[in-house]
Amino acid sequence: MAAREAVDEARKTIRHLRHAEVTRLTIRLGDNDLFMYQTTMKLAFSVRHDEDSDEEAAIAVADDILEQAEDILEHADDGR
Repeated sequence: MAAREAVDEARKTIRHLRHAEVTRLTIRLGDNDLFMYQTTMKLAFSVRHDEDSDEEAAIAVADDILEQAEDILEHADDGR
């Protein structure tokens, strides 16, 4: 469930997701048997660019997408 929510959240800002790997699943126990699931994942995605664009521009786009993915993963399980 937590993994699915993380992927759904990532799809909001990252296009062309190709693969997701759960690297760790943590279940935190709280008061009154409440659980908080935390999922650590690796996401793979393809970067597509026009043939007219240069390699540096494509790398800049990939770097931006990677930063977005890291931010999503850091916050995907907040409060869940």
